[in-house]
Amino acid sequence: MASPTVNPTENTTYNVVVTSAAGCSNSASIAVTTQTGAEITTDLPATAEVCQGVSQSFNITATGPGLTYQWYNAAGAISGATAASYTIASPVVADSGTYYVIVSPACGAPVTSNTVTLTVNPTPTATSPGNQIGCSGVATAP
Repeated sequence: MASPTVNPTENTTYNVVVTSAAGCSNSASIAVTTQTGAEITTDLPATAEVCQGVSQSFNITATGPGLTYQWYNAAGAISGATAASYTIASPVVADSGTYYVIVSPACGAPVTSNTVTLTVNPTPTATSPGNQIGCSGVATAP
């Protein structure tokens, strides 16, 4: 018995009828559900800016069957960054750069998010000249 091959582009139900040489027949219905690839519905911003030591999170929203995520920066894949969101808990200036995520569906080709450029600003240094003595009513430079 031959096995038919189909390539549906939408959900389809097939009715299969098998008839023997003696004229006996039987039928069955086969429902084929097609799955589409991934689609990013909420993407990354173009830029993000944060002060050193202040947590920074990136989030995307995607639809599609069996999605997996992998985040990247200029150095390549970020180990363990495999969710729809990625957080840098305590960024330093060296964390400045570009970030993006590739979303892979169970069916179809992977899709890549926008690239976000992160700027981590250094913490300013405050210095004190020490205690100053001044006369009442006379301006004193700090």
